[in-house]
Amino acid sequence: MIRIAATVHGGVIVPHQPIDWPDGTEVEVQQVSELIDDETPDSPEEIERWIAEMDAIPTPTMSEEAWAQWEQDRQEDKAWQLAQQEAREKKIQAGLQ
Repeated sequence: MIRIAATVHGGVIVPHQPIDWPDGTEVEVQQVSELIDDETPDSPEEIERWIAEMDAIPTPTMSEEAWAQWEQDRQEDKAWQLAQQEAREKKIQAGLQ
């Protein structure tokens, strides 16, 4: 399923970005606020059940080796980002003029 964002204007659903779908393509539309409301617990009992479900999710753990690799990857990414910073700033400045 492909999901897109859209807004209703005068009863017509208007996508936020261009779409390349042929005429007659069937779509399913669901209001975003309904999705949020359906997932939000309302009663104190539902809230307690929801909290219990969240508390039951096990805390992820990493081995020392995995942690060290993650830290190394993070430092390498930081160094790369800092090395690219000046070029990105020039590109942004050129686009603003």
